[in-house]
Parts: sequence; C-alpha cells; structure tokens
Amino acid sequence: MTEASRLQSALAESEARLRRVQRIGQVGGFEIDLSSGANLRSAEYMAVQGLDAVASTESHAHWLSRLHPEDRARAERRFLQAVSDDSGACDYAQEYRIVTPDGAVRWISARAEIERDADGRALRMVGAHHDITALRESQAELERLNQALEQRVRDEVAKREAAQARAAHAERMRALGQLASGIAHDMNNLLQTVQSGAAIIARAPDQPEQVAAVAEALSQAAERGTAVTSRLLSFARQAELRAEPVPPATLLEQTAEILRHSLGRRYACQVVPCPGLPSLLADRRQLETALLNLAINARDAMPDGGVIFLSAAAETVADGAPHPAGLAAGDYLRLGVRDDGMGMDAETLARVTEPFFTTKPAEQGTGLGLSMAKGFAEQSGGGLALDSAPGEGTLVSLWLPAAR
Repeated sequence: MTEASRLQSALAESEARLRRVQRIGQVGGFEIDLSSGANLRSAEYMAVQGLDAVASTESHAHWLSRLHPEDRARAERRFLQAVSDDSGACDYAQEYRIVTPDGAVRWISARAEIERDADGRALRMVGAHHDITALRESQAELERLNQALEQRVRDEVAKREAAQARAAHAERMRALGQLASGIAHDMNNLLQTVQSGAAIIARAPDQPEQVAAVAEALSQAAERGTAVTSRLLSFARQAELRAEPVPPATLLEQTAEILRHSLGRRYACQVVPCPGLPSLLADRRQLETALLNLAINARDAMPDGGVIFLSAAAETVADGAPHPAGLAAGDYLRLGVRDDGMGMDAETLARVTEPFFTTKPAEQGTGLGLSMAKGFAEQSGGGLALDSAPGEGTLVSLWLPAAR
C-alpha cells in the first residue's frame, strides 16, 4: 500500500507538471471516439477555447459552433476528409479560427494521430491544439510592414523616375535652347549680310561693279545658309541620302590629297594602309564632308602642327554583343580620324556631339561638325564614337555598313 501510494503521488505530480506546461504553452489535449462521437477535452483545451478550465466531454457540434463563420466549412471538410475510411490517413493537422464566448477571435493549430483498425476504419483521434494567435498577429504585422516597405520602395522608385524624367526633359530643353540659339546666331549673321547687301544695291543701282560684288557676297551668304541647313538636316537625320558602294582605300587617299593641299605646311596627313577591304555603303558626298569636318577638328586640336592619321578596317558585330556605338549585329567598315593633339576630358567628351557645342573660339566653329557626322552615320545604319584623354589626342571612329 505504501508503494501504491508513492506511485499514485508521483503520477499526480507528473500530471500536474504536464498540465502546467500545457497551460503555459497554451496547449490543450483532446481525444475523440469516432465510433460514439464523444469528444474528451482537457482543462487546458477548454481554457484556450475561452471556457471554464475544467476537463469535459462535448459533442462535435459544440466544436463546430465555436469555429469562425469564415473557417467553419473548410475546417469541417478537412476533419471529415482526415477521418474518412477512404483516406487511410494517420495524421491530422490544420489551422482555423475560433470565437470565444466574449467575442475574441483566436487562431488554433490542431494536430492529432488517427488510430485505425485492420480494415482501415478510423476508431479514435488523439491530439492537441495550440493557441497561435500571437504568432499569427506577428505574421500579419510583418506582412503589413513588408507591404508598407514595398510601397515605400515603389514610391521612391516612382519619385526617382519622375526626377530622372524631369532632368531628361530639362536636358532636352537645354539642348533645344542651345540649338535654337546657334541657329539664330548663324541666321542672324546671314540676314545681316543680306540686309546690308540689299541696302547697298538700293543706294547704288547704277554702279554695276559694286552691285556685282554685293551680289557675289549675297550668293556666298546663301551658300553658308545652305550649308547650315544641310548640317541641321544631317543632325536631325532628315537629309536625303543616296547610298552607294564606296571603296574605303580610294576614299581615304582622295580625302588625304585634299587635306594635304588645304591644311597648311605645319600639318601632314597619312593614310594607314588598308588593302583588301570590302566597299562600304554610304552617301559619298555626305561621307566626304563628314571626314573633312573631322579632319578640320583634328587640325584645330593641334595648334602647333602635327599629323592626322586616316584609317579603315573591317569589323563584324556579333548578335547581342555590346558596342561603343550601339551597333546592331552585322558587317561594318570602321573609318578612323586620329590626331595627337590636346585631347578632351570626360566632361567635354560627354557633350562634344551636342549640336552647336564647341570648344573653339567665337567665329571659328559652329559646333555642328561632330553632331552632323554622328547624325549622318546613324542615318546610314552605322554609328560614331570618340576615344580621347587630355594630352593623348583623339580618335574618332565612324562605322558604316559594309556593302554586300
């Protein structure tokens, strides 16, 4: 009797510890006799449900009545599936909400084992349920914070994109203003020449020699206006181009011959040998003008004299390969105009192809040479890029498609 008493006391102490752990962890035990439908609930189970913390027996209907209306059908369907004879399942787990008598909503995580007979019929379910309301609330708060963070990121990205769009618009407006200013300056000079010539002709209509001289000046002014218009059209890619096969070696030799007679004694022009190259496809007249403009820029970059190098090479751009001029895949001829002059810093290099941007003194350049050459190359299906550094000279590369 003493040993039985000791064992009974130890069992009671063990059960007390288990109930304490269940109470602290908000875990309640349950056992369901599936043949009779009796539901045995522990005191901790009833406490989690918001009821008196007393072990009791209740029906399945009582459990259903406490389920949240939005979860009731789903939880009942999951329970019936688990205990059906066809499922053969031995494990049961699901999460659902309950509504306590005082109206509070709690999240419950239920897990159990299902005992079956030899034929697979479910006899009994033994398990536990756990109050996970705090965990669910933490998850919901974390989700809310994530959504708020994502929204902040979207807002910041939208603000940055809007700022970039405003900056790009301001840059376009600045370039447009610079373009309009340059056009107005050149056209104003031409109009002043025309106006002065017209006034002279009006005052001296009976002096043929003077009238002829003024007419010649007016003709030259008109030619300068035509040249400016042509450059603008090339820059805007609106000039009508007449593409034809052009042998690069012949083109460079002829260009060098023109330059040797026009650059002056302090300058030399050399053609890098380029035998066996295929022809390129471009408007020859526009291409010659572009090369002459690039050579003049090279000359102006060497005020103390120097050598201008003209070169040509075949180049194939692979599909998807990056290219400094953004060329599409294909075969090209790369024409190069290189000098050993003062070079350009990164800031100047970034703006040098803008229309009317020039580092030359006033009245010595329109700032349209490079922009015209770039527009011509791109309109012809090619591109233009510059490689330069202070004190290291400049290489202007002009890519044009190879003629098939």
